[in-house]
Amino acid sequence: IRMRKNVIRIVIPEQEIKNEQPYDIILLPEPSALIERYIDKHLPVLQRGKPSYWLFPGYKGPKCHAPLRKQIMSAIKRECGVILNPHAFRHLAAKLILDAEPGAYGKARLVLNHTSSATTQRAYAGSENAAAMRHYDENILGRRGPWQPAKAQSARKGKCDAA
Repeated sequence: IRMRKNVIRIVIPEQEIKNEQPYDIILLPEPSALIERYIDKHLPVLQRGKPSYWLFPGYKGPKCHAPLRKQIMSAIKRECGVILNPHAFRHLAAKLILDAEPGAYGKARLVLNHTSSATTQRAYAGSENAAAMRHYDENILGRRGPWQPAKAQSARKGKCDAA
């Protein structure tokens, strides 16, 4: 984590990532401020007077995965009322992107740091069908204009039913 002018950059080298793709992102000011608050207010308490390089320190180095996972899940359940494990954040990110922009596998790939869009498509293809229909409906309705019942009925007058 690198902080500069109220903006945080997160850099994770390729050797620390499963697909060996380096991760380098710059956070927007709001999430940057949340992380800065954590670092300024909560991290010193967690370090117990022993400065450390770890963002989530344990007793003898970084906090182990299992306890950190459990704490994250407990906080989400307490604050949001849902059960969500940390890995599911990735699935949620993909869902939110594809709901907002059906077919935006390239954008989801970049956020998830997949090596190819094919990986993203294999995992999430079809999950945005309802969103795609919603976008299509909004597009058609936007072109047609607001529905007016009187016009719809008068347009049918004079036409025969095939029944």
